Amino acid sequence: MSLSEQELGRELVRAAELDNREAQQAALENVVVHADAGGHRRLAFHARRTLADAYTVGRQWDKAYPLLSRCLSEYDRDVSGYGPEEEYGLLEWFAFLAPTMAEFPEISLDQVDAIFNDLEQRFRTAGHNLRTVYAARRWVAQLICDWDQEQRWYQQWLAAGGPRPGNVWDFEAEIERLVRRGDDAQARQLAAPVLDGQRSFSEPPVPIQCLMLLPLARAGQFGQAARAYRGARRGMSGKRPYRYEYGGMLHEFCALTGNEWLGKEVGLSGRLLGFDTLNRPNGKMEYATSVAVLCRELVGVRPGRQGPAGREQA
Repeated sequence: MSLSEQELGRELVRAAELDNREAQQAALENVVVHADAGGHRRLAFHARRTLADAYTVGRQWDKAYPLLSRCLSEYDRDVSGYGPEEEYGLLEWFAFLAPTMAEFPEISLDQVDAIFNDLEQRFRTAGHNLRTVYAARRWVAQLICDWDQEQRWYQQWLAAGGPRPGNVWDFEAEIERLVRRGDDAQARQLAAPVLDGQRSFSEPPVPIQCLMLLPLARAGQFGQAARAYRGARRGMSGKRPYRYEYGGMLHEFCALTGNEWLGKEVGLSGRLLGFDTLNRPNGKMEYATSVAVLCRELVGVRPGRQGPAGREQA
């Protein structure tokens, strides 16, 4: 049965509001198929974008890439048919997905570099600021531990505008690069106003709290670390999706601070239920590594270390 463009538009809105992840994906896939069959190009374009977002939330990042490629092809076929806001939204979406491609071993770094060159050229042609492009390139350099390149792209990012005020993810990038470089002292100094509640963002500071757990513990600031842990747990208890890595940071913190049984009891079984469907290799590896650290401590734990005493510390 064919549906009109108006009917499909209503189906798109309805599907986007579904809470059930599998049902939402199925409904959006249906809209895309019918929009293509009916020749409703603009509706199909927006439906693909919505479906790709649903895939990423559902941990199936690889399914989003072909949808991005199709949207870019549709845009290139008729650039004049898209307004400035649609164009910028497409490019920002491209910049959001491009870095995660580096997590897949089957996509070579040469291919990733070519993708970034295409992304940068599109931003330049459209006359947009390259801040987002430099941020994406910096993250990939960090992922592969090319610290010279990471520093280069970081400086380019700063020159292009740097972190946006009130944006927790831009601030997270500054904290994460310091932590991964082993500069705990500077990370603690930069994160202090956030952890003390003196600086806030438009979203919860969960990523900052997670990243700072071990740097605080290594500095002997256990009270501050415990507060960050509790804040992160509260922030992650709602419907907002967070990457597996953040949950892994909680497990690892518990494992390395004598709270291994708390790490097991809080969130481990729930997150492992969806672990097999996570298709983002680096995130899966990081989470598995954190759980391995937790399991090591659980297996080797002395009888006197388990129980309420450990839970009280966190």
